[in-house]
Amino acid sequence: RSVSAGVSTCRPRLAACLLLFAIGSPARALKPVRITPQGEVSQVRQFVVQFDTEAVVAGQANAPAPYTLTCESSNTAVQIPKHHAAWRNAKTWAADFENDLPPDVQCTAKPVAGFKSPKGEALPTSAIQFKTGAPFIRHLEPSGMVDEQQIFILTFNGDVDAASVQATSSCRAEGIGETLPTVLVDGKERSDILNSRWFAKTAEQHPNRYVLLRCNRTLPASANLTLQIGSYRSTGGQVNKTPRKFELSVRNPFEVEFSCERPNAQAACLPIRPLPLNFSSPISVEQAKKIVLKVGKENIAPTLSDNEAKGSDISSVSFGTLLPEQASLQI
Repeated sequence: RSVSAGVSTCRPRLAACLLLFAIGSPARALKPVRITPQGEVSQVRQFVVQFDTEAVVAGQANAPAPYTLTCESSNTAVQIPKHHAAWRNAKTWAADFENDLPPDVQCTAKPVAGFKSPKGEALPTSAIQFKTGAPFIRHLEPSGMVDEQQIFILTFNGDVDAASVQATSSCRAEGIGETLPTVLVDGKERSDILNSRWFAKTAEQHPNRYVLLRCNRTLPASANLTLQIGSYRSTGGQVNKTPRKFELSVRNPFEVEFSCERPNAQAACLPIRPLPLNFSSPISVEQAKKIVLKVGKENIAPTLSDNEAKGSDISSVSFGTLLPEQASLQI
């Protein structure tokens, strides 16, 4: 009876009762069901928030943004790429950076005050944060077959302390019963190597993103090799604690093959045809230029095409035509 009385008492004031109910019930908030990235991540190109329901009217890619995204770094030398944000669909909002975020960057996505869905649902009031950690190894050169005294080029996505990379790196080669430390390659040798690569201009602009190492002793031919990179520091002091291993192979014993055209198997080489040398593994162009064909007191240099002369490695050379007849030659 008391319940009935309450209902009958409210009937004359139904609109007021409903208004009181609406005021007393909190508005449903938009619920993000997927946020990526979060916390610390090594590589970021995009920030995405997906909601559990439609946050904007479908088809409005340029509808108001739910968050303002700002990124900063404690390293004043870091250049943070710009980003473009848009709605992918009614439930998903994404901000795309022009390039990968560099290391040592922290980003904060703050909810926009007053943003509401078409149904009047509001955003959660808490901000979203993520950051990039220490630089990571983007590329190792070479990555497959190496020679017995190989120099490795490690390319990072940010500036690193080269000495810390060397201090925590090592080589393990099949046939050698101990772990080998690495040696840092620097000075003129480092400059000459980097200047010979296609990324020479980038290396000149960002020298601290490249570290050159070699194992501290000659490696056995045909051996399996593991290059281990431990924890290291960025130039800003961040520590990368994720070790990396690279599985490589040392080339077979180096061999040079000589052949020439002959009238028959027992005859000498034809003097009007070139004399080629083929190498079992590539050598540098500078090494190739030091090979000579001795004809008496005369030294004949190998013939290199324009492309070969401008390259870094070469797998064969040849000595030109019109060689002297009935001559004894020495390479």
